[in-house]
Amino acid sequence: MFSFLESPQNFHSIAELAFIFGILGTAMITDIKTKQIPNKISYSALFISVIYFLIFKDFDVFLSHLFGFFIVLFFGFIAFYFRLMGGGDIKLFLFLGFVFPPQHLLELFLIIFVIGGIQGLWSFYKKEKKIPYAVSIFVGTLIYCSTTT
Repeated sequence: MFSFLESPQNFHSIAELAFIFGILGTAMITDIKTKQIPNKISYSALFISVIYFLIFKDFDVFLSHLFGFFIVLFFGFIAFYFRLMGGGDIKLFLFLGFVFPPQHLLELFLIIFVIGGIQGLWSFYKKEKKIPYAVSIFVGTLIYCSTTT
């Protein structure tokens, strides 16, 4: 299913993927029901991830992932300022920006944005005003992880 798990250069274990998709799944369900993603989901995911990386990963790996986090933070501020995305969605992107290696973020986010565009067109067709973008984040991440080698 996840082709990169068979590769000697895999970057996530099954437990890490379960954690990532557990967080994204919880955020998605909450976003669908309430049109909001609670801070406790995003902040706890980031906190646990930082502690995990500090304990189980090399410090150089931690720093590279922290770099990815700050890149996403920069673009997240811009997206939030121009009201392109809600704060909860941006915090989910920050979580992904930290847990995925920086060299994978562009491809991951492009897939998420394509799925988001499809979701946006569907919402426009259905005349929905608020889009639960966590659905696109979950589905895009799932597609990315299932196709990455």
